[in-house]
Amino acid sequence: MKTRAVGPIVRTARPLDKAPLMEFISRIWGGHDYIPKVWDDWMHEPGAKTFVVEADGRPVGMNRVKFQVDGTAWLEGARIHPEFRGKGLASLLGENSIRVAAKRGVTTMRLVSNVRNGSARRQVARMRFAEIARMSVYNPKRPSRPGSKLAVRIASASDISRILRLAVASEEFRIGGGVFWDGFRAISINEKTVRTLVKERRALVSGDAVAFFKRGAEGDEPFTQIGFACGDYNGVRNLIRHIFRTERGKRVLRYLNAPTGSPLAGFAKRAGLNHWSTFILFQRKTPNG
Repeated sequence: MKTRAVGPIVRTARPLDKAPLMEFISRIWGGHDYIPKVWDDWMHEPGAKTFVVEADGRPVGMNRVKFQVDGTAWLEGARIHPEFRGKGLASLLGENSIRVAAKRGVTTMRLVSNVRNGSARRQVARMRFAEIARMSVYNPKRPSRPGSKLAVRIASASDISRILRLAVASEEFRIGGGVFWDGFRAISINEKTVRTLVKERRALVSGDAVAFFKRGAEGDEPFTQIGFACGDYNGVRNLIRHIFRTERGKRVLRYLNAPTGSPLAGFAKRAGLNHWSTFILFQRKTPNG
């Protein structure tokens, strides 16, 4: 009696999947992949789901979908064992995540890929995602000096309408797909998200300029990120210097995310910041959209 071959299966990830997945993920990018640092947190984080694809009876790939405050869903963490690439498993994982998101009422899916990752870009195209923006990431060469005498302050609830007007009218908003960057996830700039940033004390204003920032850590690496900035040149310069100013001797990774071709990207170049990398933001509608 012949046994039927069992095709690949996508299922929810379990803690026991860590060992077989990290066996190959830990070798990606010379051992610098971030997944091993965040896997344990991902297993317990609400508002997200991690999936595994099994082939030949073992876990050989994974991805994750995170449901964001702006109502979009973010695809990330797609990894496939080298021996199983080119077999459609990444698409299988991606389409599964899109169906899961659609069932929750999500209309827009987003993801990001490094501009140099050609294989990922081809995979994204096969899944009918379209490029909507490019993001250049910069980091300062040295600790920031104090800015001008223009005051910097944490935004309050009374600033929300003005912040939203400044952001939506900016070239950064238009060129950058209307998002700010929270780590390496893009979130739409709208009244709800601006209110959240103000409540979390992550929005700063200086004159006619505004910046959204994040302080966090990826594994054991702390970072400070400016995920969006726009407005008057002197105000923007002041905000960047203020946010990047750190205590002497403190090792913190610092990033400025600027839409490629925007005034903010031009400022970063004139200010002598190092260009670290460029990423592409992709978007696709779900069947609900």
